Amino acid sequence: MKKQSYLPIALIIFYVISILAIMTLLDERNLQIKLVFLATSLALIIFSILLKVTQRVYWLTSYDYEDYTKMTETERLDISSINSKLIADTNILLCIYIFISIYFNLNIFIDVLIFLVCILFMCFTDPMKLK
Repeated sequence: MKKQSYLPIALIIFYVISILAIMTLLDERNLQIKLVFLATSLALIIFSILLKVTQRVYWLTSYDYEDYTKMTETERLDISSINSKLIADTNILLCIYIFISIYFNLNIFIDVLIFLVCILFMCFTDPMKLK
């Protein structure tokens, strides 16, 4: 039987609350968008930490619970470490960029483009090839 985990649900609730707080407290549209990108990056960093700590690799699309139960603990640790490193590193760089963008008031279209490139990089990069 599959053990229930409420950590992803808690992460989604945290993300939604932070987005709503950003939208209600600020009037400037560009700053709102940049802070939503920052909240998204921070939520993904938290997800990567949870992925590494819990080693629940079936949260990822390429593994299901049956594969998870057949893996040894070392395999789960290796897979979760590699994937969490990819997610965390990409989002830490994105957070640094967003802080620079806020400080220098860079164009929002560049921010959107860089955000999308980072998300696509995380989605379509095979972390096993980055070992």
